Amino acid sequence: MSDETNTSNVEKKSMFKFSFELNAYVGIAVCGLLWFGYSGHQENLKNSQKVNDLLVKYEKTLDAAIKNDSASLRNYQKNLEKALSDLSPQEKKILEAALRLSE
Repeated sequence: MSDETNTSNVEKKSMFKFSFELNAYVGIAVCGLLWFGYSGHQENLKNSQKVNDLLVKYEKTLDAAIKNDSASLRNYQKNLEKALSDLSPQEKKILEAALRLSE
C-alpha cells in the first residue's frame, strides 16, 4: 500500500510541473515578432506625423480663408462666442490656461 501511496503522490506532483524549453526556432520566431511589432509601430508613428502635418496645413488654410472673407469671419466669431458662452466657469479657466500656454 505504501508503494501505491508514493506513486500517487508522485503523479500528483507531476501534474503541477512546469517546464519551458527554448530552442533556436522559438528564439527566431520571438525575434521576428518583436521586429515586426517595432517596424509596425515606427510606420504608425510616420503615418501619424503625416496626418498631423496635413491637419496643420488644413488649419492654416482655413484660418487664412476665414480671415480674408469678412462674412465668414463674422460667422466664425459669432459661433465662437456662442461656444464660449456655453462653457462652465471651470471650463473657461482651463481654456484660458491652454491659450496662455500656446502663446
